[in-house]
Amino acid sequence: MFRILTGALLLIAASLTWACQEATDPEDLADPVDLTAPITVNARDGGDRTYTIQRGDDPAFDEVRQYDHKVTFDVTSALTNAAVDEDEWDLELPLTITSASVKVEQASGGIATPPTGSEVVHQEYTSQSSGSVLPEVGSTVTQTFTVWYWLPNRGTEALITVSYTFSDDDGATASDSVDVLVSP
Repeated sequence: MFRILTGALLLIAASLTWACQEATDPEDLADPVDLTAPITVNARDGGDRTYTIQRGDDPAFDEVRQYDHKVTFDVTSALTNAAVDEDEWDLELPLTITSASVKVEQASGGIATPPTGSEVVHQEYTSQSSGSVLPEVGSTVTQTFTVWYWLPNRGTEALITVSYTFSDDDGATASDSVDVLVSP
């Protein structure tokens, strides 16, 4: 009986030790970089910017359309203490912005609503940045995005998600995103 009880206690102690060694979920950590952007922006006319819908192998059947809408906004990345905190991310400085991408989704009431038919959202964007390196805690980089888009529902309201990836010189990475709502 003593052997069984001792074995059970050892098994419980070992399982508790394994549970304590489980990796921390990045979702539970503070953000290493704070992203700030306007919550809502207003769209303007898309101007003369166009996109092409390919209708097969023959370019003669392609359709050229103008984008309906255009928005411009800034996203600022600010390096936080969590980036270098040993209990949080423990990244080596400087951090470099290795990618920034934009996704446009049609929306209703601030909620993304995927197209129901065969049409897709068409988008294009350009960006200008004040830099790509965050050398120390508190440093910032601001990136200005200009986004042209056309929505299948022919509406104006859209949810734009800007996603970033950051890396240090040792190859460790962190990613984050920020949403910008285009008002109807």
